[in-house]
Amino acid sequence: MPGILKVRVCGARDLPVMDRSSELTDAYTEVSFGDVTHKTNICRKTLCPVWNTDFRFEVQDEELQDEQLSFKVWDYDTISADDAIGKVSVDLNPLVMWDGVKQVHGWFPIYDTIRGIRGELEITVKLQIFADVNRFRDTSVGVQFYSMTSFPPCY
Repeated sequence: MPGILKVRVCGARDLPVMDRSSELTDAYTEVSFGDVTHKTNICRKTLCPVWNTDFRFEVQDEELQDEQLSFKVWDYDTISADDAIGKVSVDLNPLVMWDGVKQVHGWFPIYDTIRGIRGELEITVKLQIFADVNRFRDTSVGVQFYSMTSFPPCY
């Protein structure tokens, strides 16, 4: 089931100070899905950057079920390596459910494994499915499996 994943990186807020000299941040965001990565422009000297940048990813059925949409927020440095601010991961399962939501939009916490939450990222994600071109005319999109160690008491 081919389709297009439409992603809009709107902006960020409450980013941490990454440049000691200016007390600000030169932020940009990398958006990754599967093997494809896109970058926003660098918003210089602000803790609340606004990008309003759109990206598109061509997707297949298998990718939608196996991959997460990943956003990495970085601080650009001219001389040294860029500094990671944090990451946001978006599960696409709500978009692939037949009766699911049409888009995911909102402010998501930017998380760093060492320092915790380091601001918020505003994004919008939409999925446009073209047609079911599966040669067997079956698809497993929307099927979710759960595991547990024992049966619930009602069984």
